[in-house]
Amino acid sequence: MRADANEAWKTREEALRQLEWLAADGNIQFVEQPMPRQTPAADLAWLRERSPLPLFADESGHTVADVPHCAEFFHGVNFKLAKTGGISMAHESLCAARRAGLKTMLGCMIESSLLISAAAHLAELADYLDLDGNLLITNDPFQGVTVEQGRLSFAAAPAKTGLRVCPRGAGN
Repeated sequence: MRADANEAWKTREEALRQLEWLAADGNIQFVEQPMPRQTPAADLAWLRERSPLPLFADESGHTVADVPHCAEFFHGVNFKLAKTGGISMAHESLCAARRAGLKTMLGCMIESSLLISAAAHLAELADYLDLDGNLLITNDPFQGVTVEQGRLSFAAAPAKTGLRVCPRGAGN
């Protein structure tokens, strides 16, 4: 399991207590964004040094410009196409993060199959995927990538070229 703290812990001591509690479970892989994006560098460094679990940037990692900061204070970074501004910047950001030695993750918010399918094309650049935003809506206007036994697949995608997405009901 992975935990996303969503900037919840306001002090480094509180964050460390919560991380230790989560680590005791034995099943937590990593924790996303334990402290706010604006947390002072000294507090982030203190927490990274003591954390019993890997820390991933989420709100602290929007684009390639954030990679140096993320590499200094986190073990990995979660990029989302909606935050990077699209597939090109997400690609550049993931490549920069890998060059910086960070673990990479592709995540999403609640999004249609259009953006989830675009992100799926970058999956090989990510160590971890969290691309389920389209599964959380009932009125997805697009058809594209599907999930089959926990794996992303374009096998049933109606469009055979490009992002492999089309408006729902349009067929090809």
